[in-house]
Amino acid sequence: MGRVCQCCAHPERDAIDAALVSGASMTEVSDRFGVSRSSASRHSLNHLSASLVAMKAQAQEDSRASLLERIETLI
Repeated sequence: MGRVCQCCAHPERDAIDAALVSGASMTEVSDRFGVSRSSASRHSLNHLSASLVAMKAQAQEDSRASLLERIETLI
C-alpha cells in the first residue's frame, strides 16, 4: 500500500494549501510546516485543488483590473 501524503495528513493542511496557492516556495512551506520539500512539491502537483488555483488566479486578475482602473482614474 502507498504512503499517505505528509501535507494531506498534516493538521494545518488548509494553511499549507493557502501558502502553496499564494506562491510560497517549497522551501518556505517545508520550513514553516515541517514537511519535506519533495512532499510539498508532490502535494502541489497532485493534490492541490484545481478550484483553489483557479480562485487565486481570478483574484490576481481582479487585482490587476482594479489597479488599471485606479491608474485610469488618476489620468
